[in-house]
Amino acid sequence: MKRRIFYSSLLVTTLTALITILLVLFIFFPFMETELLQEMQKEVDLIEEGMDGSDPAFLAKVADKDRRLSLIDKEGNVLFDSDSDVESLDNHADREEILQAEKNVSGSSIRFSRTLTVRTINYAKKLKDGNFLRMTISQNYVITLLAWLFPPIAIIIAVAVFLSVLISAKVSNSILKPLYELDLEHPEENEIYEEIRPLTERIVDQNRRIKEKIYMEMDQKSKKRHEFTTNLTHELKTPLTSISGFAELMMNEKVDEDTVKDFSRSIYDEAGRLIHLVGDIIKVGELDEKRGSYDFRPVDLKAVAEDVCKRLEMTASKRNIRVETPKDPAKINGVENILYEMIYNLCDNAIKYNKEGGMVRVSVFSDQQNAKITVEDSGIGIPKEEQSRIFDRFYRVDKSHSRELGGTGLGLSIVRQGADLHGAEIQIDSSEGKGTAVTLIFSNSKNSDFEKAAEEG
Repeated sequence: MKRRIFYSSLLVTTLTALITILLVLFIFFPFMETELLQEMQKEVDLIEEGMDGSDPAFLAKVADKDRRLSLIDKEGNVLFDSDSDVESLDNHADREEILQAEKNVSGSSIRFSRTLTVRTINYAKKLKDGNFLRMTISQNYVITLLAWLFPPIAIIIAVAVFLSVLISAKVSNSILKPLYELDLEHPEENEIYEEIRPLTERIVDQNRRIKEKIYMEMDQKSKKRHEFTTNLTHELKTPLTSISGFAELMMNEKVDEDTVKDFSRSIYDEAGRLIHLVGDIIKVGELDEKRGSYDFRPVDLKAVAEDVCKRLEMTASKRNIRVETPKDPAKINGVENILYEMIYNLCDNAIKYNKEGGMVRVSVFSDQQNAKITVEDSGIGIPKEEQSRIFDRFYRVDKSHSRELGGTGLGLSIVRQGADLHGAEIQIDSSEGKGTAVTLIFSNSKNSDFEKAAEEG
């Protein structure tokens, strides 16, 4: 930008100087012609005083190479010419300067001479005997005078260009100095050109939006961190309180043997719940911190779903829930243990939040674009206003029912993080009292991109 301003300023100042000189010459040229005519008039008057009548011999003596003298009679015949043979010259009766001199004693003209083939300045005076004395100067003489002026003109141009360089450098620096010193953190406090004020206002607005976004993100992260800590503390405190209470009661020697067995079973259940919670927290942490370090391999979703259903078969049979496994295979490139956890958590939720004697259907579908797995149940369903939050950590739609069933609140969070890892989309279709269907859609193109990212990581 500095270079552009410098060259622009230099060009403008140099052109201005050149145009000024040309205009001066343009004005000076006709001025010189006028001055020449006045000098010619004086010289012709002096020659007339020195002549003895119409004496061509005297004219031959005073003529020189720059001033052509001619003696013309009343009829226009050339009696004498210092530059040409009079026999070769045309009649001059129709010349403008002669016609003017016939009427007004003297006359002048500027025209192209057919004889000399140059532009000429002519002055004629009518003598006492009726003849005409004419002086002619070619414009080459004027150009010679201008050439004489060329050295000082060239010096003026050189000085003008030199000054233009200095001025342009100083102007470009002075123009850009406020921009170089612009404080982008506080642009509204800068003394800047009024023309740039809209730009600084946009910078101020952009800085404000960036800060608001940063503060908002920090606030959201802080809220999530606080919420996570609070929920985790609560989830850990509940089973630990139960274990501590049962252990304290068992320390009392008056507790009978049957009660000790019941308390031991409760302590065992609460400890298992803690182990399950810690396991889920570790899985969430691994997905947060080690994204891209997994080994992607061909995985059959049908086979994984069958293993999950077989593992949950006993849990489902206790509530008389029928589980249907997929019939068709659907292969993707993925991390098998993560996919297993995802499908397990979906199926586990479908059984936990189902109705007695309900149904859970697991189906897969595959084509050239996508591979899908859907876990559908006939359970209690999810309210519309809750569906956007069910994948948040420790979030439960029915908190009391979830704790009764031993849920940690991290299962669906693991599903979402696993979907992010595989570049998958999650779709939910649920109605209260009618059941829920959760579909994982694995795009083949996205799946390849995420696999490549994992290999590079």
